Amino acid sequence: MIERKTNLLEAIDGLADDCPNYQNEVVRFLISDERVAGREERLLEALVMMVDQLLQRRDNQEVDTLGMSARTEAVQALADLGLMEFIHYPRFAKWTDRGLALLAETTRQQPIRRAEAANWTRRNTIRWAKRGAIGVCIAGGFILVLWLAMIAASPH
Repeated sequence: MIERKTNLLEAIDGLADDCPNYQNEVVRFLISDERVAGREERLLEALVMMVDQLLQRRDNQEVDTLGMSARTEAVQALADLGLMEFIHYPRFAKWTDRGLALLAETTRQQPIRRAEAANWTRRNTIRWAKRGAIGVCIAGGFILVLWLAMIAASPH
C-alpha cells in the first residue's frame, strides 16, 4: 500500500517536473493533504488526469510518451495497476478497459473536484490571511512595548 502510494507520488512528481508549466488546481487539490481519506484513490485520480492531459493521444487512442522517462514512468505506474498497457515500450501505450472506465469517472468527477479545489484554496487563503493578521498584531504589540520601554527609559 505504501509502495503503491510512493509510486503514484513519484510518477506525479516526475510529470510535474517534466511539464513545469502544467497548472491544474484540481490536481494540486488531489495531492495536497496527506491526511485526507482515500489518499491513494486521489493520487491515482490525479495521475490519470495528468496522463490524459499531458501525453499526446494518437488517432487510434494510443498514448505517446515521446520516449521521455518521466512520461514512461507515469504510464508504467498506471500499467502496474492494470489501467494502461504498453504497445511498444517505452514509447506507445493504450488505456485498458479498466483505465478507460476510471478515466471516464475522473472526467465526470471534474466539476465536483473543481468545486472542492476552490473551497480548499479559499480555506487556505483564509487560514494564511488569519496568520498574517496575527503576525501583524504580534509585530504591532512588539513595537508598542518597545515604544513604551523607550518612553519609560527617557529622562523626564
